[in-house]
Amino acid sequence: MVRKSKGRKSKRESEDRRVIIFFVVVLIVFAAFLIPYFYLEGLKRFDFGGIKWKIEKYKSGDIYHGRFVSLNPHFNNTHNLYLRVDPRKNNVKVEGNLSNFRYGSAVSFDRRVSECKGDIPVTVITLGQFLMYGIGTLKLEVGYFDKNYSVEKNESFIDCNYKNKKRTIVILKMGNESKVSVSPENPSCYIIEVRDCKDIAPIEKFMVQSVIDFKRENK
Repeated sequence: MVRKSKGRKSKRESEDRRVIIFFVVVLIVFAAFLIPYFYLEGLKRFDFGGIKWKIEKYKSGDIYHGRFVSLNPHFNNTHNLYLRVDPRKNNVKVEGNLSNFRYGSAVSFDRRVSECKGDIPVTVITLGQFLMYGIGTLKLEVGYFDKNYSVEKNESFIDCNYKNKKRTIVILKMGNESKVSVSPENPSCYIIEVRDCKDIAPIEKFMVQSVIDFKRENK
């Protein structure tokens, strides 16, 4: 009887070891898949400029998807921002503080920018949504910075004095360098200069830097 009891005990211990080994192997296999997966997913997510970002992969290239709460405290909204330039690597020069915003906004183009096709117009749509819902201006007007061209097009002439400086104004024009600056005559008027019709980095820089400056000034 003692021998049979010892045999059953030995058999049970052997079965227990096999079960333990099985679960250890399963855990190792899962870890082999899950650890690289979560590591790679972690590389796709980052915080920058007070915005939470996720890199989304597409055949046409990476899209940087940012989420942040609207800067307008009366407009409780989470805004989604989609960029094509990595905000961490966008080194466009910024002159001035991009944190002075007013209710209502206007985007004004010079003749050359208004004639662009492709990259610039698509990014301008993102800019308009950013102003209305990310900044929270809610209203948006469009016009031209070139007075003669505005007459030719029968559209509004919009410069930094538009509506007696009571709007957030963004002027888009061609320049010799990629740059974002604040008008010396109106702190709510921002001038974005692009080098050509594919130069979207200054527009995207304006959007990200606006959030950075606003959050810093309103801590």
